[in-house]
Amino acid sequence: MLKEADDLIYDAQTDASGKISDFLTCVRIGGKIDHSVGQAYFKKMVETVSEMDIEGFDQIKFIAQLSSSSNGIYPETAYMFTRFVEYAHSRLKNWDNFPWEEAIDGSAHLDPKGTIALVCRWDHLRFIKLKYSIVPAIEQAFNRKMIEPEMAGALLYVNSSYGNNFVRHCNQLLEALVTKKSVFVDAIATEIFQLIRYDCPNYRRPEMVKVLRSKLQEGSILIADIDIFLSFYEKKDKTCQIQPISNNEQRINLPQNLNPNDSAAIKSFLKDSAGEYRSAEKKLEAIREICSVSQYLGFLNIILELDDEDLHYYGRQQLLNSTLALWQDHPALNDWKKEKFEQFFIKIFPNYLSHNDIFNHPSLIEAAKIFGADEMQLAEVIKRILPAYIDTLS
Repeated sequence: MLKEADDLIYDAQTDASGKISDFLTCVRIGGKIDHSVGQAYFKKMVETVSEMDIEGFDQIKFIAQLSSSSNGIYPETAYMFTRFVEYAHSRLKNWDNFPWEEAIDGSAHLDPKGTIALVCRWDHLRFIKLKYSIVPAIEQAFNRKMIEPEMAGALLYVNSSYGNNFVRHCNQLLEALVTKKSVFVDAIATEIFQLIRYDCPNYRRPEMVKVLRSKLQEGSILIADIDIFLSFYEKKDKTCQIQPISNNEQRINLPQNLNPNDSAAIKSFLKDSAGEYRSAEKKLEAIREICSVSQYLGFLNIILELDDEDLHYYGRQQLLNSTLALWQDHPALNDWKKEKFEQFFIKIFPNYLSHNDIFNHPSLIEAAKIFGADEMQLAEVIKRILPAYIDTLS
């Protein structure tokens, strides 16, 4: 019920003072359930005081949305808009998720050519990274035929972002090249294939290569290479299939009066080998079922602090992922994830080193996503903990 109230408060068309009053009610009710619940709502109430600042985010997004209907070129308006964006950033640079993507999209609709220079400038000022912003910056200029398809293809070498924008842009690019009957269709398609093959995250490669193949004309010299590439991934997927777990497993019997927040009792239970062997994850999942709301955070702390002998590092990741998803409505969970993210990586990092898996970028990102962290936050944590492992890496 508190979660529903939380959503209603955020969506309500009331002023900041009204939302503060509503959150204060949630603080009182949540505090009676558990201290951490009340504390989480108190923090949200404090954040509401800064809602006027966050309106700057909404203004940027609103202007960007309005500009999307523009078909003309308005360099002066684009200049005024980007100056406002830079001013808003100077006031709100300590806030997460600044709407750079919307700002670039809005500028691109108002002044397509000028936006290419704009993202280069913002990259120089370290507001953004050009490799993640080049595709949205050039898309409008390309769609309005201000730059040739061959030039748009050449600019893809700057790109390091392989999301939906990249897929859409490549589709439009190849269609334009085919319509134009360009002699560079196969050459640019080959370069796109090589970029996906060597730079795109591993888990997205097959999907994106299939999209690329669907755009090629019959007789293309690239089709044979793509088919070989896709057949390799199909074989790999078959060999990596995991057998389904039997539903006939007996229920794990927990010790009487086991406290889910008692670290010593849980460690003793995990080491108990009486009867059939059951994995640590299964035992901890059974303990999770008896947790009350007030025991959620304590149990998560135990999962995080268990030794590798008690819980394998991959099992720790899997268990944390499923538990955080199950308890996602707990209002204090986001703060817990921010607080414990670095501790989590300090715990699992030695295992990545011992398995020579430190350069497994997609795997590291997946581990970070468990705590809601992005690649930049992951990089900052790794930079802080690397000095302790200089001898090992040498």
